[in-house]
Amino acid sequence: MHPVLIRAESIRATESPCVPLTGAEYDALALERSQVQRSLTTELDALLLPLGYQRKGSDWRKTSIRGHSVLNFQKGQNGLACYFNAGIMTLLERASPTGSHSSGGSRYFRIAAFCPELPKNFVADALHYARLHDDTAFRNGILTIIRARVIPWMEARHRRWFRAPTPEDMRRIRIFEDA
Repeated sequence: MHPVLIRAESIRATESPCVPLTGAEYDALALERSQVQRSLTTELDALLLPLGYQRKGSDWRKTSIRGHSVLNFQKGQNGLACYFNAGIMTLLERASPTGSHSSGGSRYFRIAAFCPELPKNFVADALHYARLHDDTAFRNGILTIIRARVIPWMEARHRRWFRAPTPEDMRRIRIFEDA
């Protein structure tokens, strides 16, 4: 699969100042947050349900005789941002590589593990709702990373590959024009 190349600037992080929100600003953000959550859920349903994933809340899960995979759309604690986590658990893989969260044989990675194009100061992979709402190029860039790198990585866990790819392998897939 050769995804369409998009411009790498589309996913560059910008500074998000931490300023107190007024009541009206918070209400506007709550509306944007709700719109982003609904639209991302719809888009992820379209990508994952045809592949056999089942959605429960904000998790898309698939189980096969070779293991489990999950994509989690995590809502941020403060209501300003969200995160994407991808996880796998296979019958043979028990070790946790550096840079991942491990829990009982499961390996979870944030989206930055699949994207060297993200700047190093991309703090905790926080995807701000306001930017996902207002910046179409950024939103499309994030969805392209999920479609071209994260989903194929999760799907590899359900195939007969002797050595399934790592997030580092998936980072090499060229999806951005100037990357």
